[in-house]
Amino acid sequence: MKIAFTGHRPKAFANIRQEKVAFTASLFAELLKIKHLQPFEFITGGALGVDTWAASIAIDCGLEFTLALPFPHGVMTAKWKIEDSTKLLNHSLAAKQIVVIDTKFTWAAYQKRNEWMVNNCDL
Repeated sequence: MKIAFTGHRPKAFANIRQEKVAFTASLFAELLKIKHLQPFEFITGGALGVDTWAASIAIDCGLEFTLALPFPHGVMTAKWKIEDSTKLLNHSLAAKQIVVIDTKFTWAAYQKRNEWMVNNCDL
């Protein structure tokens, strides 16, 4: 089973109620409990925030995951802090597969990435 994750970015966290953050954490915990019943892997969009959490949790728990990037690492992280860029690079090295939607920045690439994720997941 492939489970896709994408969601809020860090700037939005200040406006998210703490209960939603706790719900997300408990969802990840429940998924990990059922891992032995049905093998699954994550698909994540590589963005900061929930996408990064999903990739980090996959690595920590030994789960396979696919990074679906709207454009290459260097384009995606051009305005990111170095530590965030490094984190995505580490996620790229650990990913089972990396899918890159476009070679250059376009707003449409984000939507195409999201559509790819939806079309390639079960949940």
